[in-house]
Amino acid sequence: MGSRHLRYGVMTHRRMLASLLLAAGAGCVPVKTTYYEAVDRPWAAAFTEGSAAKCPPTYYAPKVGASQFVVRAMHRGGKAQIAVGVRVAWMEKLAFKSWNVRLTSVSDPTIQLFVPLRFSGECGRLTDCPVPADTNTLAGSESGPPKFDRYFNGLADVPPELVAGFLVELPEVSDGTEQLDARPMKFELRSRVLVKGLHGCE
Repeated sequence: MGSRHLRYGVMTHRRMLASLLLAAGAGCVPVKTTYYEAVDRPWAAAFTEGSAAKCPPTYYAPKVGASQFVVRAMHRGGKAQIAVGVRVAWMEKLAFKSWNVRLTSVSDPTIQLFVPLRFSGECGRLTDCPVPADTNTLAGSESGPPKFDRYFNGLADVPPELVAGFLVELPEVSDGTEQLDARPMKFELRSRVLVKGLHGCE
């Protein structure tokens, strides 16, 4: 009985080792990671050596006019931040009602807090400069062909009591004719083993 269990354990160990080697050979390794999942978005397929692996969604991408937002939540060392990337289309100007985002606890909706976004943007070659807090606008390029969009990055710190999961609501944003879709974006902290690497979940 003992030898049968030993043989079974060895075979199982070999299968696991073979799977890991195959994954490593393909440039992908199973990794346990902690990350924020964009809960209301579908899982996407990532292709690794011809086979599709489902990857959890990690961002939302609302639009206003021709300008694009990418909203993520990041977790490092027990602390969390909201990251808002904005591509402002050529000749467009986005007017923000404020720089504050509203966060609501997933576990206790009575906990709501406003936290400020700190934006920076290109101000020279390979250089980012802070956007003044009293500006409340992000403007696209006014010169050059339409492909010259401008990129801005905003960060907001998540209070400790909301780190496990929260809803994000951006402030009102308008390009003069359209309003940004203000639906809440839900993020929850997850810990899973994911395939990381070439064409896998990043």
